[in-house]
Amino acid sequence: MRKGVKKMKSHFVRILLMMVGFLCVNLLVNDSAFAAMVFEDDFESTTLDAWDSSSDPAWTNGVSNAHSGTRKARVAGNVENASLVKSVSTKGYTNLNLSYWYDTSTGWDSKDSVVVEWSADGSNWNELGVIDEDDKTPVSEGGEEWLQRTHDLAATAEGVDGFMMRFRATISGQGDIAYLDDVILTGEGGDTPAPTVEPTPTTAPSPTSAPQPTSTPQPTSSPKPTSTPQPTSAPKPTKAPKPTAQPTVEPTPDPDPTPETETFWDLLRRRVQLLYWLLRWVFGLI
Repeated sequence: MRKGVKKMKSHFVRILLMMVGFLCVNLLVNDSAFAAMVFEDDFESTTLDAWDSSSDPAWTNGVSNAHSGTRKARVAGNVENASLVKSVSTKGYTNLNLSYWYDTSTGWDSKDSVVVEWSADGSNWNELGVIDEDDKTPVSEGGEEWLQRTHDLAATAEGVDGFMMRFRATISGQGDIAYLDDVILTGEGGDTPAPTVEPTPTTAPSPTSAPQPTSTPQPTSSPKPTSTPQPTSAPKPTKAPKPTAQPTVEPTPDPDPTPETETFWDLLRRRVQLLYWLLRWVFGLI
């Protein structure tokens, strides 16, 4: 009997551990879903049309040895403050994060750099990081080796219609090159467009007919003696006119409220409650 109870306890503990592991994995997967894409470019097109036209033409779209796919962005010397610029709205987003992959040529030295910056107005720029001589990428067996960088943006970058980011390159030697690939800007939230309310059409008033001209009165002849009037029959009552039905104006339905988005903490609270009742049930059986 004791062996059976002990075996049952061991069985329930295994099931419990499996369910706890499943809940943890589920929470991690759902947490990643809260990050919304604000901007993304893997440079697989043959142009840089996804970026602002104000970008320096020294930045081009290149082929071969990309981080992903077959294409990448590149800028080569001699250039000074050659910027690759992107404008995008961050309205409705919080906790913004910028990530990208970069690579440098073997001749990258102290005179070469790429400064990563953002701005809320296009005039005042905030530095996120610098790719300089200390960040030179090592050479791998298949060519240059790619490295990734990520930056958490300040709260002042959130909710900005004219948010801008740029990669500003200064490269001295003609053979020195910087490469860029898989640029991603993410945030939590995003704008939910409000439903459009159709206006109720109004009935156009009926046109009023123009008044008819009155005829000029003719002179009357002298009255002739009239005969004795005969009694006239009583007039028949006329039917009352039927009331004209007024057009019914349908009330405009109120737009459905936008459903609230479930946050990560709401999801965590529901998972913890589920785990609590599961534990009570398991230990109640034991």
